[in-house]
Amino acid sequence: MINKTKMRKISIIVFFLLVSINVFSQFPESYPFETYLDQNENLYVTGTYQNDILIIKYNSNGGQLLWEYYPNTGQDKGMDIVSSANGEFIYVAGYSFNSATGEYNIQILKYQDDGFNDILVWHREYGSALDNDKAYGITIDANENVYVCGYVTNFDMTTDYITLKYDSDGVLVWERKYEIPGNEVATDILTDNYYLYVIGYKDETPDDLGSGLPTKDIMLLTYLIDDPIPTPTIIDLPGSTEIPTSFKITELSMGSVPPIVSKLATSGYQEKIVGRLWDKNYFVAFYDRNVSGSENIVGWSRDWGTYPNDDIATEITADNSGNLVVTGYFDNSGNDDFGTLKFDKTDNSIIWGPIVHDIDDGQDRASSVFRYNNTYAVSGYSQYSQTNSYITKKFTEINSQFEESWSSAFVPEFSENENWEVYTDFSTDSYILSDNSIVTVAFAWNNDLAEYSIVKYDSSGQELYTVEPGAFRSGNRNNERQGMEIPKQFELKHNYPNPFNPVTMISYSIPEQSFVTLKVYDMMGKEVARLVSTTQNAGNYTKQFDAGKLASGIYIYRLTATNSSNRYEKTEKMTLIK
Repeated sequence: MINKTKMRKISIIVFFLLVSINVFSQFPESYPFETYLDQNENLYVTGTYQNDILIIKYNSNGGQLLWEYYPNTGQDKGMDIVSSANGEFIYVAGYSFNSATGEYNIQILKYQDDGFNDILVWHREYGSALDNDKAYGITIDANENVYVCGYVTNFDMTTDYITLKYDSDGVLVWERKYEIPGNEVATDILTDNYYLYVIGYKDETPDDLGSGLPTKDIMLLTYLIDDPIPTPTIIDLPGSTEIPTSFKITELSMGSVPPIVSKLATSGYQEKIVGRLWDKNYFVAFYDRNVSGSENIVGWSRDWGTYPNDDIATEITADNSGNLVVTGYFDNSGNDDFGTLKFDKTDNSIIWGPIVHDIDDGQDRASSVFRYNNTYAVSGYSQYSQTNSYITKKFTEINSQFEESWSSAFVPEFSENENWEVYTDFSTDSYILSDNSIVTVAFAWNNDLAEYSIVKYDSSGQELYTVEPGAFRSGNRNNERQGMEIPKQFELKHNYPNPFNPVTMISYSIPEQSFVTLKVYDMMGKEVARLVSTTQNAGNYTKQFDAGKLASGIYIYRLTATNSSNRYEKTEKMTLIK
C-alpha cells in the first residue's frame, strides 16, 4: 500500500469564512510550503518559487537530490506532494492564476527522479469555465493512479468539491463534482487502495437553533476507487463552525470481499458564540464504520479549550491502538502554549494531557505531531524576547505514561537579529526517522516573503545539521531569491564522499542563468551518466550520483555551463570502491 506518511495542514478559503476567523498558519491558502517524507526517508518540499510551482527533494542527510520549478503563465503554487514507494516518481497538485484570462486552474505534475535526471513526465491542467478552481490534496494508490481533490466554481459563484482520478500515464479516468446547495471546499484526500476519503467543509443549512450567521460543517466523502459514487458523512452541529486542519487514517482496513472502509480522524477548530462572546476550541472527530463496513459514520466529535479564547488543534495522529493524539495551542493564563492531548477512540475521554510547553510567558504554538512506534515528535514555534525559535520535543509513551525525552530549540538564519519581526506567520513539520533522529522543517512568512529551514537532531536531541536554502519572494519571474547569496563565479566542487560506494554527492555553483550539463564518464571516455541537462538559474546545486550498476574504478565528471556571454567547463575525478 502507498499512503501519505504525514497529512498536510488543511486549507481555508478566506472569503468563505466568518469575518472573525483569522487565517492561521496551518491553513495552506496562506501556507507557503508543503512537505512529505517517503519510505526511503527522503524529504520533499513544494510551494512557490518566483510564482512557479517548486519541487525540492532532500535525502536523509540533508543533501539536495532534486530542485525543480514548473514555469507556467501566472502565479502558481504547489499545495501538496507525494511520491511513489521508491521515490522515483513525484506527484504535485496545486493551482495557477492566468493573468490573461483571470482564471485559477488546477495543476497536476508528475516528475521522475531516476538518480540521473529530473524529468517532467506529464502535466495536466483542469478547470471549469469560471475563474476559481484549486487543488489542495493529492494521493496515489498501489498502482500509482493519482487522486486529487479541491474545489471548482459554479455559474452562481458557489463552489463544489471536485475529485479527479488520473492513471499513471496522466489519462483522466473520472472526475466527480459533489453538488449540494451552498459552498463546499475539499481540502485533503487519502486512500487505502480500496476506498478514497475526501475531507473538507460545507455551508451549514440554517435552522431555528442557528444564530443566523454563516456557519460551516465538516463533510467527508467516501468513494470506492473504481466506483466513484460518494457517500457523504456530515458533522452537523447547528450554530457553530467546524473547520478541519488535519486528516488521518487511524485503523487501516484489511483486504476483504467486499472491502470495508478504514477508520479515520480529523482535527481542527470549532467556533461559536457562547454568551456574548466568540469562543474557539480544539475540535476532534472520529469516523467509525457501520455494521456492514461499507460506510463511514461519525463515531463521536468533541471540542476542548478555554473560554473565550482561540484554541486551535493543528494536527492529529493515532497510536497503535487507534486512539487519537492531537496537538495545537491553547490560551493558558493569557498566553498561547503548546497543548498535546490523547483521546480514547471508544468514548472520546482524555487519556492524558494537555502536555504543555511554555517559554517565558511567550507565544508558543505547536503545529506538528508525528508518531513512530511509541515515540512522538511535537514541534512548533515560540516567540519571546525578540526571538522566533522553533521548538522540537520528543516524547516516549509506555503503558499510557507520556514522558518527555528531550526538547531542543532552533533559531534559523531568517529569524536572527533584526529579522525576527519581519514575519507574521510561523509553522513546522516534523518527522521521526528509523534511527529515532528527528527532522523539523521551520516555516515563516508574511504577505510578500516566505522562507523555510531544516534542522535534524539525533536520537538524543543533539543538532546534526541544518539546511538554510534562503527566502523566496513573490513577484514577477525577474525577482531574485531574497536572503540567499548568489554565487560570484562558476564552481565545480569535489564530490563527497570520495571514495564512495555506491552513492556520492556532486555540488556546483552557477552565478547566472545558463544551460548546464553534468555528465559522468569512464576512463575510456564513454558517457555512463547524464545527471543534468537543462537551463538553470543562478544558484548552488547538488546532485546525487548512484553508481550501483557500475564497476569499481576511477570516473570523471564534467560540468559545462553556457550562456550568451560565458562558457564554463571543469572536470574532476572520483573513485568508486565496491
